[in-house]
Amino acid sequence: MALITFGLQWAWSLPIYGLFTLPDMAVDSIAIDIGIGVGSGLAVVVLWRLCAQGFAWAQQMESEFRAVLGPLTSSEILALAFMSAFVEELFFRGFLQPQIGLEWAAIAFGLVHLPYRRQLIPWTLSAVAMG
Repeated sequence: MALITFGLQWAWSLPIYGLFTLPDMAVDSIAIDIGIGVGSGLAVVVLWRLCAQGFAWAQQMESEFRAVLGPLTSSEILALAFMSAFVEELFFRGFLQPQIGLEWAAIAFGLVHLPYRRQLIPWTLSAVAMG
C-alpha cells in the first residue's frame, strides 16, 4: 500500500515529500499531538482488552482475527500494528485526505475495513469512528 501511495502521489504530480511534511506548528504543539495520538492508541488497546474479557462479540471477533493471522508473538503484534498504522496514515492522511477532505477520507478508511465475515462488523465501525 505504501508503494501504491507513492505511485499515486507521483502520478498526480504531487511532491513525495508532501507525504512527510508537518504543518507549520510549534514543536510543543507537535509533541502534544503525538502524545494525544499515543495516549488514544493505548486507550483503544485497554478498552479492547476490557471488551474481549466481557463481551461475546469481542471474543468472537478476536477468534476470527486469530484464525486469519495465526499465532503471533508480542513483537509480531507490535510490528504489525506499527506497519499498518504507518502505511494507513501515509495513504489516508498524507495522500487521500488532502485530495478529498477529512470526512470522505474517514469514510474511505471505514470502507477499506469492510469485513469479510459478519462477526467483524464491530471492527469496521471502530475503523470508521477512528478514521
